[in-house]
Amino acid sequence: MVQLKRIALLAAAAFVLVGVLVAGSSRNRTGPGTGLSPQATVSAVYFHRAQRCATCRALEAMCRDAVKASFPGEVERGELVFQSIDIDAPGNGHYLRDYGLVSQSLVLVRADEPTAFRTLDRIWELMGDAAAFRDYVRSETARFLQHERAT
Repeated sequence: MVQLKRIALLAAAAFVLVGVLVAGSSRNRTGPGTGLSPQATVSAVYFHRAQRCATCRALEAMCRDAVKASFPGEVERGELVFQSIDIDAPGNGHYLRDYGLVSQSLVLVRADEPTAFRTLDRIWELMGDAAAFRDYVRSETARFLQHERAT
């Protein structure tokens, strides 16, 4: 009888834990505590790990500079926000699944619908060519913004 109660208690605890994990992995997260800015129309998010080398920091700076220099009006009006999110921080692991991240990445995300996104997967490839890098980030971001304005 004691063994049966113990099994029932463990099963109930497992059920609660699974429910918490499933509820916590929602893809439609914005606002305080979720990392994504709820005020902007689009967030350009550089996702990184807690341990970062000089190259990873340089890549983040290049992404930030390309976004802010290419879209000063949108940034000033708050329509486009550059953010940096540590995917190793507690509660941020869902971004790996949400956006299919495998390394440091720049992702354009629609604030009111985080499932509408575009990963700029060529940033590592173009890192050695500053002009091509800037052009790539500018053109992909412009296309994403144009599409978001049309919807």
